[in-house]
Amino acid sequence: RRQSTSVDSGLRAIGGDYSQAAYGVGMEISIKLSREATSIDEDGAVHSAFQENLVLLLAEAYYGFVLGDAEAFVKFTGTPS
Repeated sequence: RRQSTSVDSGLRAIGGDYSQAAYGVGMEISIKLSREATSIDEDGAVHSAFQENLVLLLAEAYYGFVLGDAEAFVKFTGTPS
């Protein structure tokens, strides 16, 4: 079941000369655990980790990506599902 509110653009892959691209890692992945936080599911119901005996995770990371020559890449698209 789709949980995202974004629309499928049809983009399926990007191909090209990856020597014309670079990426970097801005920070290590940080992970935080909470037994007191709340979450909201796709139906809008609020869940309390404490009341439901759950552990919620928050994982964060920062990455950068840059193209040297955008003409060195192509998009492969398909019918949105």
